[in-house]
Amino acid sequence: MNVYDLCITIKRKQSTIRVPQAESIGEILNYFQLVSIYQQQFHFVLFHLTMENKDNKNNEQIICFICKETISIENVDNFESEMNTFVNHLIFVHKVLIPKFKNWDDFSHYYSSIESLHKAQYNDRCSPLILTRFNKEATYTIIDKVQFNEEDESSIRKTIEKDFLENILKGAQNERNCTNFNRSCLFCKKIFNQNRSQLFDHLYHDHNFFLGHPDNIIDSNEFLDILENKLKLLQCLYCEKNFKSWNVLKEHMRKKAHKLLNPNNRDYDRFYLINYLCSDKHWKQIKQENDFYVDNYNNNEEWCDWIEDDKQDCLCFFCSFKGKFDNIKQHMSENHHFDFSAILLLEDFYDRIKMVNFIRKRLFTNQCFICDNKFDNFELLIQHMLSTKHVSELPPKEMFNHPEYYFPTYEDDGFLFFLDDFHDEPDVVV
Repeated sequence: MNVYDLCITIKRKQSTIRVPQAESIGEILNYFQLVSIYQQQFHFVLFHLTMENKDNKNNEQIICFICKETISIENVDNFESEMNTFVNHLIFVHKVLIPKFKNWDDFSHYYSSIESLHKAQYNDRCSPLILTRFNKEATYTIIDKVQFNEEDESSIRKTIEKDFLENILKGAQNERNCTNFNRSCLFCKKIFNQNRSQLFDHLYHDHNFFLGHPDNIIDSNEFLDILENKLKLLQCLYCEKNFKSWNVLKEHMRKKAHKLLNPNNRDYDRFYLINYLCSDKHWKQIKQENDFYVDNYNNNEEWCDWIEDDKQDCLCFFCSFKGKFDNIKQHMSENHHFDFSAILLLEDFYDRIKMVNFIRKRLFTNQCFICDNKFDNFELLIQHMLSTKHVSELPPKEMFNHPEYYFPTYEDDGFLFFLDDFHDEPDVVV
C-alpha cells in the first residue's frame, strides 16, 4: 500500500468510528483514544507525503500544519536559507513562529511532532508575543520558545517587526487609495468627497494650515475628528487655549500664526507613520514634519516662520560629500551622473523610501544596485558602476520592494526628509 492509499484508509476508518452514548463512560474514553490515534496517523501521513519523491534529494516540500498549503524547498543542501521561505509563510500568513534548523533532517524530525496549532497550544508548547505601538497591536504565537537561540530570537524579532510595520503601511496605503472619503473642511463649509489628499491640499493652500503630507498620516479620519472637536470647543490647536467665540479663535490663530499643531502634544504621535518607523524618537525630533513644525512653544509665542528645507544636511550616495539637499542633488548629477530627481518622480511615496534605503544598503555592502554584483571594496564598485553606466540607472521595483527597506540603512538619513511632493510646489501667498 502506498502513502496515498494509506491516507485514504485512515480517513475512512476515522469516519466509521461510532460516537458512543453519553452514559457509556468507557466507550467515550475509547472513542477519544481511537480518534486521537487516527489523527496522529493521518498527520504522520500528511507529513511523509512531502517525502515520497526521494529521487531528487534536493527538492522537498513542506505542508503547512495550519492551512495545508504546500511550500517547496528547492535545495535541501542549503536548507538553512531555504527554510526562510516557510518561516516567512508562518509569520506573514499565520503570525506563528517556530525554531530554525540548519538541515532538513533535524527540521523534518522536529516538524513531524507538530500535529496542529491547536494541539501545540493544548500541550503548552505555545507562548504569545505581543507587539504594541500606540493603539496598534498584533499577537504572534511562538512554538517551543525554549529551542530558540539568541541569534534566532534577534532575527525573528526583526522579521515580525517588519511584518507588524508592513500591516500598518498596508492600512495607510488603503487610506491613500480610498475614494469614498467624505467630510467638510475644519475651517470652512467646503465638502470633500473623493480622496483625503484634496482636503489636506485645501487646508494647506487655502487656510495656510499644514498637517503634513497625507501619505505620512494614518487613521486620518480619527485624526481629523480630534482636531474638529477641539475647534468646536473653541480651542487653539497650537497653544491649546480656549476662546469665547469662533471669530475670536480665528483671529487669534491668524494673528499669532498658530495655524499648526502643538509639537509638544504626544497625542498626535500615533497619526504619523514616522513614529512607527522610528519608535525610539518623538516625531518633532526625527523630522519636524518636513521642517514645517516649529518648536517655538516656549519662546513667548514668537512666530519663527517655516524652517527652510536646506537646514537638513544630506550625505552623497557615492562619496563623503555632505551638504544641503539641492546642493547634493546637483553634486550627484555633475560628479556621479546620478539623477536623484528620478526617485522623486516615483508615484508611490513608500517606493521612494524603499528606493533610497535599498540604494544605501547596496552601496554600504559594496554591491551594485542594478546587477547586484559584489566587490571587494567601494572603489571597485564605483569603477564598475561608471564603466557599465549602472550609476545612471534606477533599480527595478522587484529589487527594492521588500519590507526591510522601509527601515533606514543609517540613522537620520537626510534624503528621507525630502521625499514628499510639497518640496516641489511653489510658495503660497496668503
